[in-house]
Amino acid sequence: MVGFALLVAALTLVRIGYGVMTVPQSAVVPLQILSAIIFIVGPIYAIKAGSSHAWKPAHAWAIFLLGVGIHAGCGVSLARFLPEFGLGTVIVQSLGQAGLLAWCLGLGAIVAGLLKDKNLMLPVAFFLAGFDMFLVFNPTAITAQIVTSRPQVFQSVAATIPNAVSERVSEGMSVVPMAFVGPADLFISAVFFVCLYRFGMRTKETGRWLAVALVGYLILVLAPLGLNMLPALVPIGATVLIVNWREWKLNAEEKQATIGVACIALALASYGLYRRLNTPPVAPGPSSDVPVTSESAPTPSPVP
Repeated sequence: MVGFALLVAALTLVRIGYGVMTVPQSAVVPLQILSAIIFIVGPIYAIKAGSSHAWKPAHAWAIFLLGVGIHAGCGVSLARFLPEFGLGTVIVQSLGQAGLLAWCLGLGAIVAGLLKDKNLMLPVAFFLAGFDMFLVFNPTAITAQIVTSRPQVFQSVAATIPNAVSERVSEGMSVVPMAFVGPADLFISAVFFVCLYRFGMRTKETGRWLAVALVGYLILVLAPLGLNMLPALVPIGATVLIVNWREWKLNAEEKQATIGVACIALALASYGLYRRLNTPPVAPGPSSDVPVTSESAPTPSPVP
């Protein structure tokens, strides 16, 4: 847990730095790129470090409840007591994000404790990837509905990638979001990493390739391809499966069950894509100047 605490503390300090600094126009884009890399790779490695702990249910619940308390308490403070701008606001915003990482790790450890056999990770990975595609691509699914009509609800619980800006509104300081990442991605990553450590699988390689995969995924989102909503559980699950493929030894019954779950996942993903292609787009509801994002993918804001 020491590694997790140190990485979360480092991310918190960097986030505070982004909240208080004003940079020259020429430095905005490089710092935006740096922020995207730091706040995609950093949380993954923090969760990986925390997952190496010898988790017991009491420990997992303690971290989960502590994280929820910090995250929720900071959210309430920002909404009701603190001004929109100021150093105190920046600090509370950053502490809230630290709480988010803590409860995602704790919840991941709780769920991972329910997986008694490493072979169960296969159907879980298949199902989550398909279900995530269904939720993100299907315009009538609850995730798409919330993101479209009430994005402020999603933004209040999501991880943020801070922006670098060349000027501030009024005289205040605040962490301006450049993009959002759904908490489900962090929570499921924690589930997989806790299982990988517990079952003695290829944890180091998985962490390395997962960081590469998510940065590549981020590039797809940032590119002008119109892909502002992508299900990140797909590359997360795919990376875990590919890197650890030789670790699983399935009997005939387990193979049949896994194939069945994979077929269900494929059906969910296909239906989500079908609905996406055949449903007219709906204009997002007003909430803030930050672009609307999906549950599982970051979306860039316009470069200042």
